Amino acid sequence: MQLKITLILLMFLNFIPNMAQQHEGRLVRTTDYLVTLPLKYDTVSPKKWPVLVFLHGNNPNPTLDMVKHDFMTIFAKKNEDFPIILVSPVNQYENWNIDVLNDLLDDVIGKYEVDESRIYL
Repeated sequence: MQLKITLILLMFLNFIPNMAQQHEGRLVRTTDYLVTLPLKYDTVSPKKWPVLVFLHGNNPNPTLDMVKHDFMTIFAKKNEDFPIILVSPVNQYENWNIDVLNDLLDDVIGKYEVDESRIYL
């Protein structure tokens, strides 16, 4: 009896058109980045700081260590009057990716005291 039900069920399923399965997904692209804070940056103070996202040149195998030795990063680190949060991402893609940069900015805004009206590229 169980065999008859299984056979009938299989015959019925043959008449239903085959449909592809669908699954939702999200591609998450990430990148490493270095944040250099002004010497006078204070998390207790309500002061908001401007942000400069420094898009350096494209290296064949970029690393965070290479970004640390970039001229802009060194300048910001040594210049105590540099009043900007400097964000230096590592470009791990062929070109700068706008979605990655937007995610990066969201992350920085969530972690630091950022003046969202003064974000520069």
